[in-house]
Amino acid sequence: MSRIGSAVMMKRVISIEIGQERTRICEVDYRKKNPKVYNHITFTTPPDVIDDGYIRDKRVLAAVLKDKMESVNMRNTKVVFTIASTKIANREATIPLVKENRIQEVVMASANDYFPIDVNDYNITYLELERMNTEQEKGIRLLVLAAPSSLIKTYYELADLLKLSIVAIDYVGNSSYQVVKNQKEEGVRLMVQMNDQSTIINLLETNCLLLQRTLPYGTDTIAQAVIHNSVFNVETYIEAMEVLKNEEVINNQFTLFEENYSTFTAASEKYNNQLMMENAKEDVTSSLKLLTSNLNRVIDYFTTKHPGKAISKIVITGDGALVNNMEGLIQNEIGIETSKLTELTNITFAKEMELAGVDQNQYLSCIGAAMQPLDFVPKEVLLKETKEKTMMFPLVMLGVSIVGAFTIFLSSYLLYRQTVTEGNRLEEKILEVADIEEIYNNYTSTKAKLGNLEVVHGNTENVSEHLLEFLAELESKTPKGCNVESLQLSSGDITMQVVASSKTLAAKYIESLKTCERVKGVTCGGFSGSSDAGDSDKVSFTVVCNFGQEEVKNADQ
Repeated sequence: MSRIGSAVMMKRVISIEIGQERTRICEVDYRKKNPKVYNHITFTTPPDVIDDGYIRDKRVLAAVLKDKMESVNMRNTKVVFTIASTKIANREATIPLVKENRIQEVVMASANDYFPIDVNDYNITYLELERMNTEQEKGIRLLVLAAPSSLIKTYYELADLLKLSIVAIDYVGNSSYQVVKNQKEEGVRLMVQMNDQSTIINLLETNCLLLQRTLPYGTDTIAQAVIHNSVFNVETYIEAMEVLKNEEVINNQFTLFEENYSTFTAASEKYNNQLMMENAKEDVTSSLKLLTSNLNRVIDYFTTKHPGKAISKIVITGDGALVNNMEGLIQNEIGIETSKLTELTNITFAKEMELAGVDQNQYLSCIGAAMQPLDFVPKEVLLKETKEKTMMFPLVMLGVSIVGAFTIFLSSYLLYRQTVTEGNRLEEKILEVADIEEIYNNYTSTKAKLGNLEVVHGNTENVSEHLLEFLAELESKTPKGCNVESLQLSSGDITMQVVASSKTLAAKYIESLKTCERVKGVTCGGFSGSSDAGDSDKVSFTVVCNFGQEEVKNADQ
């Protein structure tokens, strides 16, 4: 499995989005805030090669991808994939303020709390949404994502067949967010990205993601409604999307108040044809009821969670933006101004692409995946990288040793010549400063006395001198629901009387004490339940933190 770490700097990458119906590829600047797109291609995904993001027939897909990229002269070997799959779960979480290099560690420690899964079978990563450091709120707001390892592995296997090196694997929800957050619009926007098999809902305020949801259906639901109505005479998704794009199939609302075909005589052929067409349109329009229903549900949830914020606009992106009058139906049914995203600001397209009238919105996910991708990496790849680094070390050391040996030989000879000259010079100096020996003896004697004083000072050091440091660390590790009622310091021990809202929280608090830097042992005892009505889960207990003892005891074990 070939991979290049996403931290490696490079100019351009190939960014690939493999959809159930369409595959989109573009060559784009990597990790640029305002990237340029140099090349592109969109084609129909071969049938039965992908299922909800999983690549089922890698050889067939690899052959098609290789042929299509060669047809537009894409020769870059660095690739980023963005995946649309309902198997990728996401949860919003807030963690304490920690350094950036410790966030993944904190996320992994709480992964089982975020997802009811066996984390050993998943790749866990995160998207940092917001750092809060005010008196009211302190912490880091994250979007934590979990993707099955088996899903990610299929893309590494595909890259091997294509002889491409993976830079990163992204999630389509993050890819679209990276582009739309830079569209420089004020207020709260609801971005609806309809892909063929799924729909990503992003709620943003300016460029901050407030909420993200994934719905397990997309434009394929509308296309199937078109295919199943014989009046449209289409058989494939691509043909159905052409009808939805070029004809007025979607009505302005789900319920029509008057029949536009009533002007024809009931027995006429025109009446029957018009009746069939209007019924077909109503059927296709009704296929969007599930979407509008879920949009209303997300809006209600957001309004409840953020009562002071109002959604000012709905913006449709992805394949949904291709559907004629999609914005008219949603605006009428939901009652919020709705439009389509047709032009991407802060994105530059090659001149030949602009002249060809390329639909910029269709490459939104491909572009975003190269801007600031997440990095799902299978454990096998990480182990391989570690092994390769380990094997490379002896070879590097051998080369260094050879160069070092020659350098030492040359420098030793030069040093010898310098030493002989310096020795002669020093002999002359010694004769000049013979009385320096007495001064040196006084210096060594004083230094020895200073060392003895430092030893005495070290023996007088006690835990009291570090009490403030311990209390600061204790405060940061005391979970909400635990209160320290009293604290007593005695000969290297700190005794605390603690009240916790539950036994589980009490156990968590005791475990956190064991991680304190200066605590060598923890003894706990005196557990008793609360006698207050309504506080039956409360428990009080005594904890003794020892600053010299190595073993951890439990008096009530």
